Amino acid sequence: MFDDWPDGEVTDVAAALSVAPAAIMGDLMGLPEPDWPALARLTATSVAPADPHYCLPSGVDATRKAADRELFGYLGEQVQRRRRTGGEDLIGLLLTSEVEGQRLAPARW
Repeated sequence: MFDDWPDGEVTDVAAALSVAPAAIMGDLMGLPEPDWPALARLTATSVAPADPHYCLPSGVDATRKAADRELFGYLGEQVQRRRRTGGEDLIGLLLTSEVEGQRLAPARW
């Protein structure tokens, strides 16, 4: 994540670190690293749809709904992929976890 910071140049640390939460969760969930910046943008848009950096011309509510739809769609695709391929990550763990003898259903996590 920090490997591409230019040596000796001014860096907008806040902007660079804005992807950190997505990178941490992306790594834990086994999500592809190239997807982390888009996930950071979608997450920020979902929680701050009125922010001028994210707000669509169609308004705050439409911005939030679009970000949520894209974010949950992406995560749903990752869950389906992991069902086929397995994985030693958070998604793989949730897919194989049981509570009171029953596998977790997607609606429960």
